[in-house]
Amino acid sequence: MLWRMVQFFKWFQWKQDPVRKRGLVKVKVLHVYDGDTIRVQLPNGKEERVRFLLIDTPELHHPEKGMQPYGEEAKLYTKYKIYKSRVVELGFDQEERDRYGRLLAYVYCDRKLLQEELVRKGFARVCYTRNRNEAIVNRVRAAQKEAKENKRGIWACKGYVSRNGYHPEAMGLFQRFLHMFRGKLLKLVLD
Repeated sequence: MLWRMVQFFKWFQWKQDPVRKRGLVKVKVLHVYDGDTIRVQLPNGKEERVRFLLIDTPELHHPEKGMQPYGEEAKLYTKYKIYKSRVVELGFDQEERDRYGRLLAYVYCDRKLLQEELVRKGFARVCYTRNRNEAIVNRVRAAQKEAKENKRGIWACKGYVSRNGYHPEAMGLFQRFLHMFRGKLLKLVLD
């Protein structure tokens, strides 16, 4: 009997997990790691690392790639949008976690999809769209088309963005140096 009560309690806790409810979940953002990864506190008090669905921003702290152009800008824009917002919410799709154990989520700042805004500004590319919400994928792809056509951010240098990531070598040495300097300067001013 005691075993059944324990099992019921575990099941009940599992059902009450905000991630499992699949609606929008209001969260408190504790840290912004980079343009597409944050740490949040869920309504139940649990802290989780969250990876944004559908997008990839240039790396900031990659062990092999180091800091890539537009990585700092993506992080600062994410930070700005999150801390400026009155409400930050997470929306979930079919897949709950990535291979690193991070929650996978759509991030909404005052009910606006942050992924769409990052892509529209040219700070992120669309990727990992398989088995995702088709309506959201279409919105984010439309934002990417607009950013590409207007050569915003990552799309300003031909060859920098590809299907498998970012290629800083496509930029000239001077252009990379200038961009890294700009990223550091922005960080000093805005942090």
